[in-house]
Amino acid sequence: MTRLLKAFWFVTLMGTSAYLLYVYAGFRADQLIFISDSFGGISRESFFFISLAIITSANFILYSLHWNLRKRDSKEADFIKGWLMGLGAVLNFFLVISLSFLQVFNGGEQFDYTNFGYLVIFSLTLILLWTLSMPVYFIKLKIKS
Repeated sequence: MTRLLKAFWFVTLMGTSAYLLYVYAGFRADQLIFISDSFGGISRESFFFISLAIITSANFILYSLHWNLRKRDSKEADFIKGWLMGLGAVLNFFLVISLSFLQVFNGGEQFDYTNFGYLVIFSLTLILLWTLSMPVYFIKLKIKS
């Protein structure tokens, strides 16, 4: 199961990186990226490098935690390794949704971006459920023993 989640994490990492390049290429060179109506804009290059830093640091932290558990051969360690890779995949999904929202929000087309709220809420709920799965698993193990 850990290998499957690791493969899924890797695919979502590559997909997130490719989508970041797609979003970056979609903005005009002189366009300012706005995060909200009241916040000033940032340049296209700053947006790219800030997004790249967020994606890289989040995935590096999760993978390094996974890597530190490689020599442990217990059922709990295997669960935690798989859980970390799954959290990385869910986090990458959230980052793709966030990039999509920013692309639609800053696009020149008349698009009702308020419909995007459901996807953002869904991805945040997915992160919350994934985060809660670890304590539930360990509580279940504690009750079982």
